[in-house]
Amino acid sequence: MKWGSFWSLGDNLDTLLLSQGELEYYRLVSPTDHNETLTTARSPAAGRIFSYTPSTDTWKVQPKPEGLTNSVSKIATTYSQKAGKGFFFGGQIFTNAYLDRGETRVGRYATTGANPVGNSHQNALVSFDAASNTWTNSTTALEHTEFGTLTALDAAGPEGLLLLLGGQSGAEQHQGGKSPPEWRTMEAVQVYDIASEKWYNQPTTSEGGFFPDRRTLHCTVAASAPDGSSHNVYMFGGQSDGNREFLRDVWVLSLPAFHWVNLRADLPAGISDAACGKVGERYLFSFGGRDSETPIGGDVACDEREGAVKLLDLAEGKWVEEYKAGDYEVPQAVYRAIGGDGKGGAKMVAPRGGWVDDGLKEVLAIKAVTPELGTSKPGLGSSGESGSDGQTLAGAKEESSGLSGGAIGGIVGGIIAALALVGVVFFLVKRRKRAGHQGVPSSSSSGVNELEARGGAAEYYTYKAPLGTGTEYSDGQAVEKDGSGTVRTELAGSESATVRSELPGHMQGQERVYHEMDTTGRR
Repeated sequence: MKWGSFWSLGDNLDTLLLSQGELEYYRLVSPTDHNETLTTARSPAAGRIFSYTPSTDTWKVQPKPEGLTNSVSKIATTYSQKAGKGFFFGGQIFTNAYLDRGETRVGRYATTGANPVGNSHQNALVSFDAASNTWTNSTTALEHTEFGTLTALDAAGPEGLLLLLGGQSGAEQHQGGKSPPEWRTMEAVQVYDIASEKWYNQPTTSEGGFFPDRRTLHCTVAASAPDGSSHNVYMFGGQSDGNREFLRDVWVLSLPAFHWVNLRADLPAGISDAACGKVGERYLFSFGGRDSETPIGGDVACDEREGAVKLLDLAEGKWVEEYKAGDYEVPQAVYRAIGGDGKGGAKMVAPRGGWVDDGLKEVLAIKAVTPELGTSKPGLGSSGESGSDGQTLAGAKEESSGLSGGAIGGIVGGIIAALALVGVVFFLVKRRKRAGHQGVPSSSSSGVNELEARGGAAEYYTYKAPLGTGTEYSDGQAVEKDGSGTVRTELAGSESATVRSELPGHMQGQERVYHEMDTTGRR
């Protein structure tokens, strides 16, 4: 099978689900002798769905879902572990052409005009609910798409988000008629909120105004910053429009900035139609596909060399040969563009051109939570995914109407921290005024020191603001984190310059959180 969906329904369900797609045209190669092909009889799936149970090593044929009597090929597909649902979008339903045991072509296009008889272009979003074992077919206002990618962002929104990237729209070129496809732009991305079942069409921006090539048959995976301040979708390979060049580049679309960054981690040769997925917390694993350096005749062969297995370190932003388990961090190329560091702290938390809809802004809003004491990774949900949806995390303390002894202790600790904060502010103001009288060289940093309260300890840091192009952050300016796009700057050594004591931008407007002390008296 090719161009279908193959989902893992989660470890607790012990099930893999294979559906959609079409038979490979050529007969399968024998696993014992690669010079021979299998003579086993084949037949198209025709709407059938197959489940595999790893613990028992058994396959089963599932009943055809109501309303889904045919298999759809060339789909964009993904599975959201957070929602417990699989999705596929777009694609085509058509007669499957393949070679039977006697090398005879089975199936053919009987054309009328541009489209073959029985060929149906799809623009529906189909979902599978693993808990209820039910399928839902939902019509959309989106245009037909083939060979795009659908990526699940489990760390955003109440039930997660889906991102539709790339692909081509319109009819393909078929025998008897030519209708060139339209390729989907990378200057906008379609976002689906699983909870509200609503689509958004959000424009994107890019470093230096250079966007990724339009493409099909590419690969995408997603990873979120440890603090949930950014969600990064990695896009690799595929075929470009026009001359259908095989692409070797790697790009990141960072949300909520909706900003493209080129990782500059190109491979020696372009790869198209590879199987890929996220492995562990920080790797993209790619296997096979078609390699632009291994042509056979006028066609392009499958990549069967040792290099067919590829591993991209998402945190380092480069291809590696060895897998080493570790946590994900934002790569340097990305945080140089959006601010912050490898742990998160993104400063660019809204699209530069504004939100297409306030509903999408709310879905992607960064909300403070109160994790239980001792949690090793604040912002992580029980599934281990980065949590930024504002839901109560496992073990989070709930507010009560009364004040316990621990709460009173927490308030006292907060007051002490606030007094310490005021003391540090006073010290910095005095030092700044003294520096202003002595004269500060114009070449010194003009960053405005801001204070951030973390567990009662006051520390200062300098926001970094965009350069003239708005694509790089430097130490020269202070930038607000409210997503308004307004940048405020102050000159160093100015008598009127003041040091501002503010909570981090993502916490402004939120209720203050007081940590309770446990019986040991530790905060």
